Amino acid sequence: MSLLLAGGFFLLALIGLPALIREKRWRELGVFAVLWLLAAALAFLLAAGVYPPSPLESFRGLAQHLLS
Repeated sequence: MSLLLAGGFFLLALIGLPALIREKRWRELGVFAVLWLLAAALAFLLAAGVYPPSPLESFRGLAQHLLS
C-alpha cells in the first residue's frame, strides 16, 4: 500500500515541479512543496493506521481558553 502511495506522490511531483522550476516560480514552488509534504505525511500516517487528532479540537480548546 505504501509503495503505491509513494508512487502516486512521486507522479504528482513529477507532473507539477518541472513547470514551476522552468518558469522560476519560486514562491509557488515553496507552497507546492510544503503542501505536498503535509499531504504525503498525512497519507502515510493514515495508511499506517495512525489517526491524528482533529485540528478542530485544538482550536476549540484555544477558543474556550481565550473566551473564559
